[in-house]
Amino acid sequence: KQGSGALLAFAPVFTNLAPVANISGTNGAGSRVSTWKVADNSNQSTTGSGTAGTVDFTGGYLNALVSTLIVGEGESGASSGTGNGVGTFTFTAGTNNVNTLYLGYRVATGGSSAPSGTMNVNGSAVLVANNAICLSYYVANSGSTYASGTLNINGGTVLASTITNGVAAGANTTANISMTGGFLGISSLLGSIGTATAPLKA
Repeated sequence: KQGSGALLAFAPVFTNLAPVANISGTNGAGSRVSTWKVADNSNQSTTGSGTAGTVDFTGGYLNALVSTLIVGEGESGASSGTGNGVGTFTFTAGTNNVNTLYLGYRVATGGSSAPSGTMNVNGSAVLVANNAICLSYYVANSGSTYASGTLNINGGTVLASTITNGVAAGANTTANISMTGGFLGISSLLGSIGTATAPLKA
């Protein structure tokens, strides 16, 4: 949904009952949702209109199987626009198991669309990224405007094969990890948290 206030959350009347959201594919047990997007503005290419989306499973449990999760996607194509996708994803319990997670996804090859994506892993929540977490995805040679990606760990657990800054040479300003308690682990022998040539920012 495009707009300034799209929200997916548990109804407050149920949060005292520990509700559960089970999200998976349609091909039987263990299948994954192919693509889940939060704050997707990629249907725009020449506007200044943005979109904001919030997924907040606070107060309940999330159990999700997803192939690609994108939080905050900007305008697409040879964009001349400035419209951003501003996405936030929060959960406090359960397991969000994704293959690839993008936080801030700039797909435009022009213009100044600068989307942002934030993931909050709070409480006892567990985020698993089997392939990678990419903070601030960027199409090479598409200008000097970048997406922003932020991973906040507030007591939760994050296990990722690798965590990358999507902008070569780390030319962007926001590809951050912030921790207040919790656990962050790299699950692959060859995985890393940023690289020497494209480091994270915090």
